[in-house]
Amino acid sequence: MTNRHRGGILKHMNTVMAAGLVSALASLCTGCIDVYQHITRGLKEIEHNTLKITISKMILEMSGESPDYDAWLEANRGNTDIDTYGALNARIEKVNDDLDLGYVITMNLDYTDTASRDLLDRTDFIPVYAEQYTEIHGTALSDDDDREMNEMALAFLSTGKYRLSMSKTCIGTLKRVRMAGPAEGFADIAYIDMGDAYLIEIPILYFFSNDTTIRLYSV
Repeated sequence: MTNRHRGGILKHMNTVMAAGLVSALASLCTGCIDVYQHITRGLKEIEHNTLKITISKMILEMSGESPDYDAWLEANRGNTDIDTYGALNARIEKVNDDLDLGYVITMNLDYTDTASRDLLDRTDFIPVYAEQYTEIHGTALSDDDDREMNEMALAFLSTGKYRLSMSKTCIGTLKRVRMAGPAEGFADIAYIDMGDAYLIEIPILYFFSNDTTIRLYSV
């Protein structure tokens, strides 16, 4: 079995979000963690992969936190797996606008580069291409050690989304999308044909306790 890098970016944001939010759970009805990913393919088969991971500043403010957000992102970078993407020559930028806090990771991936292929195959949110399908993996947000604390944030997680926009330059004609965790087996997931890409939306809650595999069938 392949040893995968842990999903530290999502997990750390989930931990921060959960702290001090018990009083806010009943009053807030918006998503906390959002992940948007767009994947397309350019010249010479180089894959362009953009990943945006953010949390709502409103969550931190409702819990009484008002940090220096730039300093907060820099100080907590070591608690995430973001440097895994740096090893893939990714451009990593901070998101710090009036609404959201997080990172944008932009990667140009060369699957013919044998030196980095093993890292590509083991890293969350990097497509792994097989003959009949493409897989994207996501690591669980929580471990048994912090499950109780994270459960305080379930109401928030239920409306956060992972949105995947997959260009037809990467996958051709999509026939079926399925998602699997380690215990539940595969489930069919709806997708939307956007003309030049496919859009897949999955609640972040599904990433809460399970390592998740999204499988896109093109034949």
